[in-house]
Amino acid sequence: MNDFNDDLPENIRLAMRASAPNPGEERVERVWGRLRNRNDDLGGSGVGAVREPPVYPKRDTVRHWGYASIAVVIAIGITYIFANGSRTAPTTTGRAKTYSTIPGQRATITLADGSTMILAPATSAVVDISKDARTVTLTGQAYFAVTSDAARSFSINTAAGTTRVLGTRFTVRQYQDEKAMRVAVTDGKVSIPGAVLVAGSSATVSVNTEPRVTNNASDVNAWTEGRLIFRNTPIREVLDELERWYDIQINLRDKSLASRNVTAILSDAAFTDETLRALSIAFNSRAIRNGRIITFTGVAP
Repeated sequence: MNDFNDDLPENIRLAMRASAPNPGEERVERVWGRLRNRNDDLGGSGVGAVREPPVYPKRDTVRHWGYASIAVVIAIGITYIFANGSRTAPTTTGRAKTYSTIPGQRATITLADGSTMILAPATSAVVDISKDARTVTLTGQAYFAVTSDAARSFSINTAAGTTRVLGTRFTVRQYQDEKAMRVAVTDGKVSIPGAVLVAGSSATVSVNTEPRVTNNASDVNAWTEGRLIFRNTPIREVLDELERWYDIQINLRDKSLASRNVTAILSDAAFTDETLRALSIAFNSRAIRNGRIITFTGVAP
């Protein structure tokens, strides 16, 4: 099998390699580098621009049925499209303001204290800023760039715990269907239940358990720079994420696909028919698209 499938249009690069559960990251990064070069050649805006509210990434998956895991990278020339409708104004209850995004939408908000909050798709944040404290109650995922204020700490509450800072940049994530909170720090220090995170570190926090700390903050925060990064991630989790970013529904009629793991770097691009064709090749499966509903039906004839 060649490294890249020559039958695909030139602006699609699909790399597939059957591998053990932890495929080498060097190959993934090399393919992503080719994407960046390709985007420059096309005169694209490049990865890293924050747009509001764009629809996100692309997808990858399984090809060889005889392997427990496969690494797939799909990279399509970067384009931005806007979600259905514009961002709605926040709702207000007393002093608190609620900001929210729908699936396929992202929003950047400047708070009253000068801090910036970037909401991922399908996210809700209740913000309460007073003279004594700054508090956000979060369901979903958000990136914060917090202005320094020694007199008022900045706290983010999720179902799994509270993250406290004075002035820093970091991501906090916990969607309603997720049991754990994830925190990743770009700059400064962040206090979470049971640990203090420094720049470059991240942690997964569950109720009544010790946090699991790693050094992959750049992967977790990559969504703010136009990428989603998955490393040996169960396909079902990848599909759930893509459904939020694209505002689509993906069904796996062939249930054997659900047991596979995926390693991928996905660009910030629209979900097109070319993307669907690439996914069909990656799954070795027929795909049927009916509006926003996509179904993988089984092995392609």
